[in-house]
Amino acid sequence: MPFTLALTMGFIMKAVGPGLVVPAMFKLQKLGWGKDQGIPATVVISASFDDIVAITGFAIFSNIAITGADDVAWQIAQGPLQIIFGIVGGAIGGFILGCTRILFHGPLLRFVGLYGGALLLMFFLEFYGMLSGGALGALCIGLVASNAWEKGIPRFGSVGPMYHYSPAIERVLAIIWNWLMEPMLFVTIGSSIVFANLAPGTIPKSILIICTGLAIRIIATFFCMAGFGYTTRERIFYALAWSPKATVQAALSATPLTMIQMYKSNEPDYDQWLLWGNEILTTGLFTIIICATLGTLSIFIATPYCLKKAEEGEEGIPMSTTPVEKPTSESPVADSSESMGSMEPKAVTLQPLGAALKETEMVGQVSRSRSRRPSSANATLDDTGYELVASYVNTIRELTEAVHEDRKPEELQRLALDVVKLQEVIESEVGHRELTVRELFRTAGALSNEPLPESVNRLLRRRTLSHSSLTHAQRDTKGKGPT
Repeated sequence: MPFTLALTMGFIMKAVGPGLVVPAMFKLQKLGWGKDQGIPATVVISASFDDIVAITGFAIFSNIAITGADDVAWQIAQGPLQIIFGIVGGAIGGFILGCTRILFHGPLLRFVGLYGGALLLMFFLEFYGMLSGGALGALCIGLVASNAWEKGIPRFGSVGPMYHYSPAIERVLAIIWNWLMEPMLFVTIGSSIVFANLAPGTIPKSILIICTGLAIRIIATFFCMAGFGYTTRERIFYALAWSPKATVQAALSATPLTMIQMYKSNEPDYDQWLLWGNEILTTGLFTIIICATLGTLSIFIATPYCLKKAEEGEEGIPMSTTPVEKPTSESPVADSSESMGSMEPKAVTLQPLGAALKETEMVGQVSRSRSRRPSSANATLDDTGYELVASYVNTIRELTEAVHEDRKPEELQRLALDVVKLQEVIESEVGHRELTVRELFRTAGALSNEPLPESVNRLLRRRTLSHSSLTHAQRDTKGKGPT
């Protein structure tokens, strides 16, 4: 096999499978594994860059090896140019998709614009021989559009920051990929291999190449991650996390064979080139079979042994799943419940009210201290969901203020029942999720930077003064000794 054609196969095998690595890292991020060290995010970012390098190298050396281009310098210079054209094209397309007030004001228009824009960039740059630039442009247009929707860019054409646009399109694309595109991709690559036409030594040679390359890559990755503050176990995890391969290999493995059939059909050594193309295709297929299975398993097996689990959730709130204790008699909620008398719904409102007040206080602290808005990963509700959450939080605030102002028991009873009813509506309309109420509080609290009611602030100041007075009294008592 010619050296440039061998480099083409090497760049195909090099690429990390984003369809396997990204969902695995998102799951680890959600569970808190390695989150404090930023390991899942680093793996995702580096995997995306690795795919760009692999596709660029594949495009360069496949053209040199198969098409027989005379101007080698121009073929090599095309690599940086493809990156520039891909980034610029994706940025322009994403900026245009940010015009949600003028053009893309509906969910269907946004989906068609994003999907159509990515395809347009892909085919337009591929027409001019810039395959990797088209793939990079399709990646950049989604990234820029998502940030434009979240930040309300451009100002003149956007309706403002909208955090639920990206997750809505992501859910639709996930369904299309899982049920349509992914089966078609892997069925196509699998059906293109005819084992009867393969040479007897092709499969053992392919497996040997894959295992040798994978072992060298794992060892090299382990040593490359030294000196960045990672422990030995975390470096082992990095080495294993970049081993899954599937989607890029499925998309590119058959391309050299197709190019050989197109450009080498009239050559006297066409049969030899056809054999090399089949060997590349077979090696790519067995790369998927070996690395996709073993790589993904190694990630989840090594996670508990190599990574530390974060003690806090996504917004800095402890991710404790212990049941909420009932308020004691010292809490204002308990005092207010006693003032209600013997009303029957009292037992119903105590537990959710206590949990809600605790969540509201934590959200208020987070939103005031950090003043940050939620990311697209957390903002997963539509407009109706946000309205329900806003009503839910406002009702709880109103109930908190009413409790501290010692209002009539009938009014407290009404507000408490409203809280329970809104909680039931959210569960039924938005749908049940893991830690549903906590996630909704984080989203709504981070979106709202409004200060607490003045009555609550006065109560907090009184509590601070009373606590300080009690502390001084206890010190004086200890100083005097027993009487």
